[in-house]
Amino acid sequence: MLGGFLLVLASTSPLFFSGSPAIWAPMPFYQVLLAWIVGVPAVFVLPLVFLVLHWLNEHTPSSRGRNQFFLVLALILLNIWYLSGSFGYGTKYQGAVHTNLVAGINVVVFLSLLVSAYLAWRRPSLPHVRTNNLVLFVFLAWYAFPYLGELP
Repeated sequence: MLGGFLLVLASTSPLFFSGSPAIWAPMPFYQVLLAWIVGVPAVFVLPLVFLVLHWLNEHTPSSRGRNQFFLVLALILLNIWYLSGSFGYGTKYQGAVHTNLVAGINVVVFLSLLVSAYLAWRRPSLPHVRTNNLVLFVFLAWYAFPYLGELP
C-alpha cells in the first residue's frame, strides 16, 4: 500500500519538472488547477485518493471488481468529453502531432484498463484488482486528462 502511494506520488511529480506540456509529461489539467490553487501540496491529493480506494478494495470484497470497472468506465466517458472539448485548443497551442499522440495514448491505456477492470470484475482476484487500481492511479497522475491549451 505504501509502495503504491509512493509510485502514484512519483508519477505526479513531472507536473512540477516540465515547464510546459510534453509527450512524456502532458500535465493532467486537474493537477494543473490544483497546483495553481494550493501549490506543491497538490501532488499529495491523488496519492491520498489512491490510499482511500485501496482501503475500500480491501474491505469490500464483494464489490471491488465491479467498483473498479465502473470507475474506469466513468473516467473513460469523462476523458472522451474532455478531449472532444479541448482537442482544438491542443492542436492550436501544442500542435497536431502532440495532441494526436497524447489522445491516442489516452485511448489505448484507458481501453486496456477497461479490459483489465472487466476481467477483475468477472474473475475476482484481489491481486488483479490491486494491480489495476495501481496502474489506473499512476496513469491518472501522469497522463490522463492532458492539459491542452495555452498556459498562462
